[in-house]
Parts: sequence; structure tokens; C-alpha cells
Amino acid sequence: SKLGVVFTNGDPTGETDNTVAGADFQYQLSNVFGDGILFADLSYVRSFTDGVEDDLAAGEIAFRSQKWNGTFTIRDIGENYSPKLGFVNRTGIRRYRQNLFRRFRPNSGFIRRFEFGSFSNLVTDQDDIRTDHVYGAWTEWLSNPGDEFGATYRRHYEEIREPFEIAGVVPVNPGVYNWEQYRVSFQTTSARTFGVGVEVNWGGIYDGDTTQIESNISFRPSKYFELRAEHEYLDFDLPTGEIGVHIGSLNSTIAFSPRIAINTEIQYDNISESFAFFSRFRWEPVPER
Repeated sequence: SKLGVVFTNGDPTGETDNTVAGADFQYQLSNVFGDGILFADLSYVRSFTDGVEDDLAAGEIAFRSQKWNGTFTIRDIGENYSPKLGFVNRTGIRRYRQNLFRRFRPNSGFIRRFEFGSFSNLVTDQDDIRTDHVYGAWTEWLSNPGDEFGATYRRHYEEIREPFEIAGVVPVNPGVYNWEQYRVSFQTTSARTFGVGVEVNWGGIYDGDTTQIESNISFRPSKYFELRAEHEYLDFDLPTGEIGVHIGSLNSTIAFSPRIAINTEIQYDNISESFAFFSRFRWEPVPER
């Protein structure tokens, strides 16, 4: 088990006087139902910003084993919670997450492992009124060589209270929306010289339709070099407008050894109409340091 504390002070913008302090406790119990491990995590953090205080409280319980796995998480984020040396995507909400899946490992045959599971992500406001809810089921299959196949079904509910725009082009008006989405994916093993992968998502969204297609091809002639090209296409066809987004990237890895490598990525998208370049030299004198 572990007990931890966190404390920060300061605002990078210099606009406020911000302090955050909190603690968390992690508990672990082994040999539950045989090979299972039970985890529990409780945390509480409070922010102080120019005399305004608010908090974030969270709890998680999880069970892990070779067959059954499950997680349940709850978070309560105050409306005025504001960590200036951290971040929070949304405030004034309560979030409930759960996932449960069963893993199978056949003793013989072409399949090494396959899984079936369900998930749910529910968001409410501080008055416990539902604003977002997505739930569904999924399956993943892994062959002995390492090829992967997956499929997912999702059911969405979302209440939009403030209008916004997708990619700054297609308006989404306030209202209550329901839709269903589907996903299938396939990825070949990286152990081969050439690899390919594709993932397709389709279904409804905000009283319209959406399609997302991700594809990649990789070339790995040796353990020292890999080149990977990726393309992602997102299409939104709503009553308020339509837009297609293309994102292309080229990634390379030059590994001089398991501890020294150069990773480089070049990316372009048709929304910003600009290129992004990122290269990183990684050196681990000691593993994980």
C-alpha cells in the first residue's frame, strides 16, 4: 500500500495566486480468488485561487486476474476547482466509469488470447442530472503471431448546454442527442518486415452521421530501423454542415541500441494547413531512468 501527498504553488501566467494540496491512498491485496489482485485508490485534492476554494475527490476499485478484470471509478470535481500547475478538462461534474471483461487463453490453436467486455461512462452535473452517457461492449482477438482484431459497439447520450463548432466550421446547437456507433479494427504484428493496419468507426453523431478511417503501413527491415506512415480521415455530416478532416503523418525510429534511439514525426492536417515536426533523442543510461 502507498500513501502520497501533492502540493503546488504558482500560476505560469502570473494572473492568479494559486495553490493546490491533497493526498491519496492506494491499497493492494493479492491472492484474491486465487491469482486475483484487488486495488483501491482514494484521493482528495483542493485548490485555492485568489480566495476561491474547491475540491476534487476520487475513488477507484479494481480487480485483476488472468481471467476476470473489472474497474469502477468515481470522480467529483467542484465547479471552481482550478489547478494552475495541472489541468482539468471539465469542472462541476461527477463522473462514473466502469469496465468489466473476461479473458480467454486457449491451450491450442491459432488464437493466443481473446476477450469480451462491457463499459460505461456516465457524467452528471453537481445536481446529479445526467449530461453525458456512453456504454457498450467490445471484443479483441490476438493470434499467436501477434495479429490483432477488434470490434466495439457504443451507445451515446449527450446533452449540449452551450453551442460549439466542430473544427471551427460545423455548428452543434444545444439540445439532447442520442446515437449509436460501431468500430472494427485489424493490425498485423510488428514482428514482420511489413505491417498494415486499419480501423473504421461509423454511426451517428449530433443528429447526423460520422465516419472515421485510420490506416497505417510500416516497414521494419531490422531491429534498428522502422518507418511508419499513417493517415486518418474524419467526416462529419450534420444538419448544420459537413466537413472532412485529413491528418497524415510519417514516423521513423532509429534504434542504436535498446537504450538509445531517435524518434521523429512529421504531421500535416487540412484544417490548419500546416506541418508539424517533432524529433526526440532518447537515452536510458539505466532502465526506467
